[in-house]
This record gives sequence, C-alpha cells and structure tokens, in this order.
Amino acid sequence: LDPAGPLFPRDPTRRLDKNDGVFVDVIHTCANVLGYKDAIGHVDFYPNGGTCFQPGCALLDLTRGTCSHNRAIDFMEESIRGGVFTAYPCKGTSTVPDFDRADESIVMGLNTPITSNGSYCLTTNNASPFALDPNKQKKVTAVHISGPDDQFKSRVYRTFMRRGVDSQMI
Repeated sequence: LDPAGPLFPRDPTRRLDKNDGVFVDVIHTCANVLGYKDAIGHVDFYPNGGTCFQPGCALLDLTRGTCSHNRAIDFMEESIRGGVFTAYPCKGTSTVPDFDRADESIVMGLNTPITSNGSYCLTTNNASPFALDPNKQKKVTAVHISGPDDQFKSRVYRTFMRRGVDSQMI
C-alpha cells in the first residue's frame, strides 16, 4: 500500500519489487513525496493519478502528504468492507484511465485477480465511500483533456483531481 519512497533506493533488492511475493499488488497514492512512483508490482494501481494530493486531502497538509499516503489504507479497508473500485488500464505512459479499454477493467483492492498484470488507473470520491460507480468515474474524467502528449494530459488530469472535483460539479 503506497510503497515508501524516501530513503529507499532504486535498487530492487532494497525496496518493494514484484519478486518479493507470488503476487505483488501496489496502490500508489502519494508518488514522489512519501510514496514510490514507478510500477514495481505485478499490478500497480494509480488512484487519482497516484500522486499527492489525493482528493479530499488538504493541499497544505502540514504532515507533508500523510493524508494521501494513508489513503491507500482507506481504499484497501473499503474494498474489504465490500467497496468495488473499478480500475482501467492507464492511457499510454500516463496515469489517466483509458475508458476505451473498459473491457480490460479489473477491481482494485481485496478482490484484485492474482492473474492481473500492468498499470491501472481509476478515479475515487473525495471522502468515504471512496469507490465510484464506473459511470461516475467517466463523468469525473469527462472534462476534455487535450494536449501534445500523454504526460501533459496526465498533468492536467492530476491537477483537476487534486482540486477535489467530483461528478456533481460537472
């Protein structure tokens, strides 16, 4: 759950890696601050872009991202209690959900299939219940995101999500 980034080297023998278990399932929620950004598991999930700050977390979090870092725990707990987090393959190298590949969607959390592989993206609510119905996810990301490349689109998406926009505002 949001593998630690600070003080952990890039060397896979000294940090979490897909060779550490039969199935390594990673949920990134504070990449580049308290968490690790790169895909390092068999399956890597990037809720709301995977970066700080997760929707519902204060932009000026005095504890430097702990709300976002701990959000991975909230998501897993909700999945254990029955919440269904539908995740889609990420668009290219970005952390934006590719809704055109909905037939390849999987569930994030307790019920992630152990045959899963790759990077998956999804949108969540600002507060519990965090899991969004797939149709609401599409509405949240329906704002036209255009730009020269996937990296630009990912940056726009993360900015949009960081502001805590939910489907009611669209």
